[in-house]
Amino acid sequence: MARPVNRKCLECASLSIEAARQRPCWTDEREVCHKRRSHYLKRGDRNTERRLGYRSK
Repeated sequence: MARPVNRKCLECASLSIEAARQRPCWTDEREVCHKRRSHYLKRGDRNTERRLGYRSK
């Protein structure tokens, strides 16, 4: 089962990188926040591509 969506990270992904770094939850440890922002920003596109791939098979 998939993990639930982290609402804080989802909101942070919609902000600019400068604004996101000003938030108290931002951490540079192992680039965790950068990776999560990337995941949440590309999440919709990846899901769409995955669904199209399932349909074409």
